[in-house]
Amino acid sequence: MSYALLRSLATQSLPATVSNPEDIDLLRAYVAARLVEADIPKPELLPHGQRAQAPTTVKAITVAGRKIAEAPQGRRQRR
Repeated sequence: MSYALLRSLATQSLPATVSNPEDIDLLRAYVAARLVEADIPKPELLPHGQRAQAPTTVKAITVAGRKIAEAPQGRRQRR
């Protein structure tokens, strides 16, 4: 999993809004891993199999998320 978005969020004031669908998919993984707290709306299914994703609000980065965001790049944190 890429942590570039997590590192970027760690430098911003929270809450922060994320609207890029690929970033929102990554935020779903971060939430599942308990790295961030975020309100992620369910995508709206459109005709022809397309989906529309409303923006997401990242409320907080957890202690575990901060450890990863602050770790030197190229090194993995042990849990």
